[in-house]
Amino acid sequence: MNGSANLLPISSPRTISSSNSIRTHKTQCHGYVPIAVKGHKESVYALAMNGSGSLLVSGGTEKVVRVWDPRTGSKNMKLRGHADNIRALLLDSTGRLLIL
Repeated sequence: MNGSANLLPISSPRTISSSNSIRTHKTQCHGYVPIAVKGHKESVYALAMNGSGSLLVSGGTEKVVRVWDPRTGSKNMKLRGHADNIRALLLDSTGRLLIL
């Protein structure tokens, strides 16, 4: 970044090249505003989303799967009982079937 004091908006996509320079792309963010949510206390290893973008599942080192509404950031439920870290998740397009 060569000491530049200019801050880039979060919604602006960036490309890092092999020379470690960062370029911003002047594209619209399509109305999406990033939100921060709390729920996991440890590392998250896996994320999956249904086709319509209305359901997000996450899992990691806590051995639980959390189900979220990504539009509001609200946590809908926590699925417990897994014996190991959640390393991969696959959610079908309807959001009814989840494979761990």
